[in-house]
Amino acid sequence: MTEEGALNRKRMRKLAFEKESARLDLNNILHPAIYQEAVKQLQEHADAAYTILAVPLLDKDSPYISAIDRILVIDCDEETQIQRVKQRSQLNDIQIKKIIQAQIPRQERLAMADDLIENSGDIEELRQKINSCHMEYSKACKVSQIIS
Repeated sequence: MTEEGALNRKRMRKLAFEKESARLDLNNILHPAIYQEAVKQLQEHADAAYTILAVPLLDKDSPYISAIDRILVIDCDEETQIQRVKQRSQLNDIQIKKIIQAQIPRQERLAMADDLIENSGDIEELRQKINSCHMEYSKACKVSQIIS
């Protein structure tokens, strides 16, 4: 914890990605609470045309799978990912690669995807792609409501 009582993210990240057992312990503590909160928020927005659930560590055995109709992956190549993390977090290559290695492998994420947004461009390009995806999802929801 920091002096202000907040989570010391830098120290937690260092511990979690240097010791796999610490990362697994952290996941076992946090993930059930995160899942419960996600379910609560999905229930609160049950009347929405569609909802997006951001799950960074989604895999085929995830408890989230039963609540998901489609999987959207926003992807970029590893080098772009590394450069962006460096800019955002000032971590070095070794630290970043440890974090990437702890994630679901890229090919597995891509294989799970129903929809894919390639995010190798700038933020405006990403916004346009997300908006296009939103339009497609909205249209699909309208068609689904008409059929029902």
